[in-house]
Amino acid sequence: MDRLAASYRTQHAADQQAKIDALLLETIDVLARLLNGDHPGNTTA
Repeated sequence: MDRLAASYRTQHAADQQAKIDALLLETIDVLARLLNGDHPGNTTA
């Protein structure tokens, strides 16, 4: 039973880390766009 609980905790931690990583990447993308002046409504074409 301890092995099952440990496996669950490990998987849960990995899932949480994946969510955090995705959020960080999205945040970095948004900040980069803002810093480059490429925000919604800014047409460069």
